[in-house]
Amino acid sequence: MRGKALVVAWLVALGLAAGATVLVLTSDHDDNKAATIALALTAGLTFVGSGLLSLWRRPENRTGYLLAAVGYLWFLGAPRVAPPPRGRGPGRARRPGRARARRVS
Repeated sequence: MRGKALVVAWLVALGLAAGATVLVLTSDHDDNKAATIALALTAGLTFVGSGLLSLWRRPENRTGYLLAAVGYLWFLGAPRVAPPPRGRGPGRARRPGRARARRVS
């Protein structure tokens, strides 16, 4: 990878880290937000940084892509602590806990 692409990839990782931090801070599902943020940022940014460093040093080796992908996917786990949506949207059941059975003809 070239230098500009690596910088853009690092900026994307920082954006995902910021988004994950905001989701954790606005959540009411987590009791220890500081520990969750510290673990998530350390692990995710370390994976991405290691992968990008690997791509910069040895671009022919594909391990860097895998490490960076793990780091990006680490941040995508943050929505599990996000607050639930307000109101009733298309993905929410009318009565939580009860699913409707459909008749197949």
